[in-house]
Amino acid sequence: MVYVQKRHASRQVTPKPVGVSRFGALRLLDRDAALDGISGNLSRFYLSLPLAGLATLTVLYIAQRPLFYWMLREDRPVEWGQFALCVFTTVVAVLAGLRFARRGYWLPAAILIAVALVSLVLAGEEISWGQRAIGLATPADWGANNRQKETNFHNVNSVGAGLTADQISKVIELLIGLGGLTLSLLARHPRSRLGDRGWRLVMPPLVAAPAFAMMVAYQLMMLLLGVELSPAIVLQEWMELALYVSVALTLSCNFVRGGVPRPRPAGEDGPVSPAPVTETDRQALLGVATSVLLVTLVLAILTSLTGMVPGNVPTSLPRL
Repeated sequence: MVYVQKRHASRQVTPKPVGVSRFGALRLLDRDAALDGISGNLSRFYLSLPLAGLATLTVLYIAQRPLFYWMLREDRPVEWGQFALCVFTTVVAVLAGLRFARRGYWLPAAILIAVALVSLVLAGEEISWGQRAIGLATPADWGANNRQKETNFHNVNSVGAGLTADQISKVIELLIGLGGLTLSLLARHPRSRLGDRGWRLVMPPLVAAPAFAMMVAYQLMMLLLGVELSPAIVLQEWMELALYVSVALTLSCNFVRGGVPRPRPAGEDGPVSPAPVTETDRQALLGVATSVLLVTLVLAILTSLTGMVPGNVPTSLPRL
């Protein structure tokens, strides 16, 4: 044992940089995530969430099919999670846009305000604009052309030209996935047209890319192959939840970037200079998340009390 210690005593040991993986791809992800203050454990979580959730639901479908469908039904945990993430994204997008506007970055500010508007519409559509929470009846004319007899757009049977609102919704989600995936991969390349400073400020972290890619693959399959299998159709709820997680993560990073400029790697293979989120950033994001969670819980409770579920919303209510 003493001999071994002497033999290796003269060897120079280079310490492994904190948070950097031995594997090239994971090392790149660690370095990229660290620039936005995302720890190694969190980056693994966001990276694995889309496929891990899909695998879990597949097991549920095989072993506990009623639970599988319960999880993915309207007014259940997955859909309320979608709503909460969309509301969170709306608020954070506005805050991040204001930060960029104050610094004179008008392109990122405009992009983020547009994201806020889209997220607000998605949040409203997810819960039919609160119709079941406050017990509103669906106008008769609208209910006659809505698959679930509700006051929303994405369940409208026909919008003209032989198209349904559901098909349009699928195309929109496909475009969101393509946009997020394109920005996360191409905006980092300095020679890319998306390498402009404005686009780089709003690009998603690389750990968000799998969810964008999964949504693209799913919607292409549904649109091009016309899959009508029930489990494949309801799995859209999980695809949307994973997508909204990545969008919310991206907007949180945008909010942080809107503050003080963040440090960058020392070199191609050099250690990462961590960019921890400031206490102000953390408190702001936590405050938004807490407020959104409370609003979501209140709406979920009100929805359960009205007794309305998709498909049984009346087109008229008796007067009190």
